Amino acid sequence: MIVYNILLFYDDFENYNANDYHSAYWFTIWSGVSDSTFVDTNFSYEGKKSFRLCGSSDWVRTDGVKLNLTNLSKITYECAVLIPSGSSTGTLAGFFVKLNPSLGTIYNGILFDYNDSLVYVRGVDPQATGYKWQYGTWYNVKVGLNYDSLLMDVWINEQKIAENIPAQTKEISDTFALATEYGAGGAVYFDKIQVFKK
Repeated sequence: MIVYNILLFYDDFENYNANDYHSAYWFTIWSGVSDSTFVDTNFSYEGKKSFRLCGSSDWVRTDGVKLNLTNLSKITYECAVLIPSGSSTGTLAGFFVKLNPSLGTIYNGILFDYNDSLVYVRGVDPQATGYKWQYGTWYNVKVGLNYDSLLMDVWINEQKIAENIPAQTKEISDTFALATEYGAGGAVYFDKIQVFKK
């Protein structure tokens, strides 16, 4: 059982107007399809709203929020994610690293891969979990990061799908990010994002 201590960040997108961009905490990293990225009321995990990201096949959509990870040895983050029927992309969530002006990646996170419909854990290296995702279904993702041991665990819908995966150090990034999958255009939805320190 995981015991949560202090909430670092929370957003369920209920306090934003529909069709607006939630700029109170978040910022755009890669623009994707900007006019199709907004707080939406078509889908929600809880409440009435969620955050819709839309990317094209040649330009991903990525949004981030800065966290204060100073003096932390363990964190856990959760998010609900849905890829709607008819979309042609996958999605990522985790800690964003810019590699050059036009290329970045996400570490210590997860990938819902469009090509094989598998969930991958993205620690030091991407690792397939064997967990299959489906369109039109909400998934509650939970990632536990231990920065002392540099290991991570992953749950989906309370089922542990990966354990003791080698993780990157917290110094690599303090930006928690949501993204569409590179090379595949379409929309994804996120809701109820929570980050806890232990």
